[in-house]
Amino acid sequence: MSAKQSDLEINGITVPCLRGGEGRQLLVLHAEFAAGVWGRFHDLLAERFEVIMPEHPGFGRFERPDWLDGMPDLVYHYLELLDRLGSGQFNLLGESFGGWIAAELAALVPERLRSLVLIAPMGVSGPRAQTPDIFVMNEAQRRQLTLLRPDGKSSGAETSRQELERQARVKATLARVGWNPYLHDPRLPHWLHRARLPCLLLWGQADRFIAPETAELWLQRMPNARLRTVEHAGHFPQLEQPEETAKAVMEFLA
Repeated sequence: MSAKQSDLEINGITVPCLRGGEGRQLLVLHAEFAAGVWGRFHDLLAERFEVIMPEHPGFGRFERPDWLDGMPDLVYHYLELLDRLGSGQFNLLGESFGGWIAAELAALVPERLRSLVLIAPMGVSGPRAQTPDIFVMNEAQRRQLTLLRPDGKSSGAETSRQELERQARVKATLARVGWNPYLHDPRLPHWLHRARLPCLLLWGQADRFIAPETAELWLQRMPNARLRTVEHAGHFPQLEQPEETAKAVMEFLA
């Protein structure tokens, strides 16, 4: 199933958006380096839902807008996007950095959401759950850290100048919005109890980027959360085990 490209105008900026499928709306907030990437996982979800995947400002086709200076700005941007999509409740899914945004939204406006799925989310840290510094890594090192079986296709010699520039732009925006230095919001755990909606936490069993043990920090603070691990997967189970990950999401949302 192919996704259709559409653009939304949100508060003076253009937001590229991929859409696919029919049914109840499922808003997907992509991982840090996955703007505009629609894969097998999203195809499977689109068999049951209308999947809507916008690009985070500054993470995709367009430069970071001047007003985007921190996570609160990004959260308010998505509040405006929710208003543009409709007045009802949404199923919300966040991948990695997108999971951090999704959690902030769930704590701020739980009444706008029907359910929440977080795939190895950033945003919460602890003494034994600190995120490695990806800002000092090249693409090959990042893939080695986040994927269980890196395929080696993204070495510097094989990466175009345009792609390297895009990765640098994404890193700059990610640092601007979330670096402190462990990509978390120290205030978020205090407010996660407000996210009273049903929540599924999904973690790759072999995640070396954000350890699966980090899930306990989320479970302690979210009253209606449950955890499911995905075997034979690293930080991005939706990439390495798309069928099993999509099945877990659809069973939960059903």
